[in-house]
Amino acid sequence: MTLKKKKVIMDFAINILASGIVTIVLQIFIYPFFGRILDINQYGILLTSMGIVNVIASSLGNSLNNVRLLKNSNYKTLGDFNILLLYSSLFSLIISGLIAYILFDMTIFDCILFALLTSICLIRQYLVVTYRLILDFKKLLVNNIYICVGYFVGLLLSYFSGNWIISFLVGELFGVLHCIRKSDLIKEPLLKTIHFQDTYKSYFHLIISILFGQAMLYMDRFIILPFLGSEMVSVYTVASFAGKTLGILALPISSVLLSYYTKNDFVFTKRKLYLIFSSIMLASAVSLIAIQIICPFMLTILYPKIYKLAIPYLLYANIGSVLNIASNVLQPAIMKVSKTKYQVYIQVFFTVIFLLCTLLLLKDYGLYAICISIIISNILKIALMMVIGIKSLSYKEAMNG
Repeated sequence: MTLKKKKVIMDFAINILASGIVTIVLQIFIYPFFGRILDINQYGILLTSMGIVNVIASSLGNSLNNVRLLKNSNYKTLGDFNILLLYSSLFSLIISGLIAYILFDMTIFDCILFALLTSICLIRQYLVVTYRLILDFKKLLVNNIYICVGYFVGLLLSYFSGNWIISFLVGELFGVLHCIRKSDLIKEPLLKTIHFQDTYKSYFHLIISILFGQAMLYMDRFIILPFLGSEMVSVYTVASFAGKTLGILALPISSVLLSYYTKNDFVFTKRKLYLIFSSIMLASAVSLIAIQIICPFMLTILYPKIYKLAIPYLLYANIGSVLNIASNVLQPAIMKVSKTKYQVYIQVFFTVIFLLCTLLLLKDYGLYAICISIIISNILKIALMMVIGIKSLSYKEAMNG
């Protein structure tokens, strides 16, 4: 095995470990802790609220992260990115505070905490690009360890204060402070360069794309809460627990893939795209079997109050989650070979199919409708991604003669 291949494998392993630490802490300790001390309705509201935090923070922060990665080689003079970060952070403060006040009827103090949580999470998701730019995933692992320590410190504060927001806020704050200490990104000038319009355009396209993707990741909560109630949010979240946990662990795979795809010495071909697709589908099938075996044992321990209500939905919820993971891991390849606008088209298509299926099925099938709609929309999304990827590569091959 060549030194380069060993480094790629090591980067995957470290990045998965980095994400895995945060995932384990959240899914095994933090969320189950609140699942025990809150009633099922309050816990449903917590889950929906955190869905909104993740949608806003990922749409703005992770998009800026990806744009920095894609456009960084264009910049001889630093600028643009901190301007976009500042605007995005201010927007997230306002919109998340309003959502907390209007939708969840939080107190003014909780609205402020909720808005701060969203913005700090956004900033952290951008700043970690510093480790991706230099392919130093060991530092990302250290950063995530700091976040986990912050979650536990925050959990103690939440326990004594009775406020669940504090646990997540302190965790994200630990991560941001560590990034600031180890990175110079935050010190870059608030300066517009000649690349601003091009970077902003790509950023906007990715925001729309990731916004749809993240919204769909938590759309089950956003639809279930008003139509079926907060109790069913808790039931569905527990039913899809294993699949969505695996999805969080799979995100670093996408991150490493995009990091390597953007290097100048990586050349995409249709054969490589087919190989990536086949590998993803095989891994998805194996993962689903493993999840179905492990799920019953794990959920009875972590969610004893909710598990029995979730049993009928386990298989369908996990199939939907695994298919969603497959589309997310495939996405960096499509992002590399096609124009960024196609990411928007894919996510709009996916959202429309999901909403249509849900509206048609929800009245008669209840929570099953959410599961079935996610399965159908993800199958069609993956098919569309492959069509766009193949056509984009065919066009490039024709242009290159």
